[in-house]
Amino acid sequence: FFSYIENLYNDIPNIYAIYHNEYNTVYGELNLDEIDKLFKIIKIKNNDIFYDLGCGSGKINLYIALKYNIKSIGIEIIEKRFQVAKSIKKKIKNKNVVFKQNDLFKENLSDGTIFYSYNLTWPTDINIKMIEKIKNEATRCKYIILTTLLEHPNIILYKTFNNINFSSHQGSIYIYNLI
Repeated sequence: FFSYIENLYNDIPNIYAIYHNEYNTVYGELNLDEIDKLFKIIKIKNNDIFYDLGCGSGKINLYIALKYNIKSIGIEIIEKRFQVAKSIKKKIKNKNVVFKQNDLFKENLSDGTIFYSYNLTWPTDINIKMIEKIKNEATRCKYIILTTLLEHPNIILYKTFNNINFSSHQGSIYIYNLI
């Protein structure tokens, strides 16, 4: 399964080291074989909607849609990264995978139940703004999965995973519940 998804990404353009003027969008991605560690403790239902906020090439969205058969929406602000995700979607033609090129703060997130973001390089104010947006819009939110430990009055830490492999490093992932 992992190799199927990885093979879809053979010969794609380099999407690393692209800078965005408003946000620090250093690209890194969770290795696909690490996703199951997270989703073993998350109870997925067929009406869940997964969002990857800053989805890059969209690998996680593909994996979630194909493995769990739920809607998986990726939002990416950088056009070159979005174009890669869009080209991969054309290869698989799966209605559960949706990619949008936009600023996540301009998207309606109200249908989301599970949110993921590789937010390692984002400043604290952006992370707080993201949590507040999810809190205000996504009334059915069950989990928020982040790569930074974050304190905010609207979230409580549910689970920490250490020694997780990302494309550029080994780090931690934090799963939060919205309160």
